[in-house]
Amino acid sequence: MSYNSEARIGIHNIGKILAEELNWIFREQPSEDFGIDGQIEIVNTCDHLTQNAIPSGRLIAVQIKSGNSYFKEDNSNHFVYRGEKRHASYWLKHSLPVIIIIYDRASGLAYWEEIKTSSIKFTGKGFKLHIPKQNVLAKESKEVLEKIARENQEPQDYLQAHKDAKIILELERIKGKYRNENWKKRQKYLENLGRYMFHAGRDACHAILEFLYLACDSVRIGIPRSIIYEITSISSQIFPYSYQATDQNEILESGKMCIAIGNSIAYDAVIYLDKISYLPHAFTLWKHVYTVARRFKNYPLMEAVLRAYKDLEPHFERNTKDRAIALLRVFKDDIEYGSLAFPPYPEDLLERIRLEGGHF
Repeated sequence: MSYNSEARIGIHNIGKILAEELNWIFREQPSEDFGIDGQIEIVNTCDHLTQNAIPSGRLIAVQIKSGNSYFKEDNSNHFVYRGEKRHASYWLKHSLPVIIIIYDRASGLAYWEEIKTSSIKFTGKGFKLHIPKQNVLAKESKEVLEKIARENQEPQDYLQAHKDAKIILELERIKGKYRNENWKKRQKYLENLGRYMFHAGRDACHAILEFLYLACDSVRIGIPRSIIYEITSISSQIFPYSYQATDQNEILESGKMCIAIGNSIAYDAVIYLDKISYLPHAFTLWKHVYTVARRFKNYPLMEAVLRAYKDLEPHFERNTKDRAIALLRVFKDDIEYGSLAFPPYPEDLLERIRLEGGHF
């Protein structure tokens, strides 16, 4: 087998881009291949507890081409890649999603496109593929490539879907009984949700958060603080799916559900019950959401938390809830600090919380 320096340059530089720009793993195919040069493994941003990057197990197979010949045929929107039909047939049957990357030595840029039936066009003995010029292999492509890897359903995903379906059916069963039960029984239902968290995938987590939001409806009729604690504690553990979610839209959606849970607790506790001792639990949930959003650089979600504080304060003002306003401002001012421990309170607020039976 002859040595191809151009191919080696392409493979080397693609590995470098993947490591430096996307912080992903590139594994070169160690032996002679049939149109696959290596595999890309998606690495999740970080683990919330250890701050370490987490390999996800999600893979994309990749064919890499380097050299001027791959850039000769183009227009303002795309490059035209031409190849053999046998390669296209192999890629389309591959167990992993396959992308082609072409590397331009002059600019140091690489461009990519996924191989799928809708993207290639067979032309007699070969095929052609339009590689968009906007598909530059860089951090801007991260979310799209993550989606390509995620949509390649592995067997364990079908098992997870089965688990989620069972959890969702169980939640529907509980939902029909929950409102008619006494507080002790309701708390037992919530405590049992803990056993689902270790088995819940994305869909089940959404269903659990929706259930917890409905459970907040009972705040205005005198919900015990122990149930408030269960609701906010479970919400914090669920969001955002064991800290391995990387899809910004998913983080935003589930984060907003947690904001709604906190808002329902805070509003009803103050307006209907005149209790401020429930607020620390609601506002700590908001701080958790804000902290996660900041870690994942999800700026719309960070803004949503700050807006929730801003929108809630006028409701307290109109009802002359001065202590609630003061406590809201304490938590809002503390939001940039990393700890989820309750911030220090002024003595009058602390005394009021103690009188209400609050504990720390």
